[in-house]
Amino acid sequence: MTEPRDPAAGGAAGEDPTSSESYGDPGRVPPATPGGFPPAPPPPAEQPGGAAYPPPPVPGPEAYSPPPGPEAYSPPPGPEAYPPPPGQHPYAPNPYGPGPQGAPPPAGYAGAGGPVPWRAGPEDTTWAVLAHVLGIFFSFIPPLVVLLAKGKSSGFVRDQAVEALNFQITVILAYIVSAILIILVIGLIMIFFVGIASVILAIIATIAAGRGEAYRYPVNLRMIH
Repeated sequence: MTEPRDPAAGGAAGEDPTSSESYGDPGRVPPATPGGFPPAPPPPAEQPGGAAYPPPPVPGPEAYSPPPGPEAYSPPPGPEAYPPPPGQHPYAPNPYGPGPQGAPPPAGYAGAGGPVPWRAGPEDTTWAVLAHVLGIFFSFIPPLVVLLAKGKSSGFVRDQAVEALNFQITVILAYIVSAILIILVIGLIMIFFVGIASVILAIIATIAAGRGEAYRYPVNLRMIH
């Protein structure tokens, strides 16, 4: 005679109610784990290498290009890349003076004995004024004396003395040409205009030098530098 099966026993006699085969039966509830939570899912199957998931690829050093070095950037062109205007010395001051159209005077003037500091203080402007205004009465002698006395200590004085000296030499040559042309009568007119023009231009140069401007005569044979 068979023993009746207990429904709560989970199946036939001798069957483990907690076995995995009995979970799929209708009405069967898997046994509760400690804490009342359902059983955790089984861990993923390990691959032949022993790791559950392959590691992500790591990019090597060749994947990143190094930043450009200093040689990739060319330096800006220096002052020597831009030649000075025709007829102007690289270190000579602006012929139009320190007005809004020109740059400030350079730091030095290249004289015969090397760079001379460019100064336009009260003493320097006084010497420059004497080089211009005394040329009206004594021709080339005053600018020549100023050039020899102060030309090595101030670039501004040297610049104006040389300009005045060249102008007085130009005036002398104009007088010589006018004297030769006296036989054609036109020489008398030229002598008159040369005298008036030289005085007016010398006065304008004197005023400009007194303000510290590097004046340039509009008509001048610049034979001395």
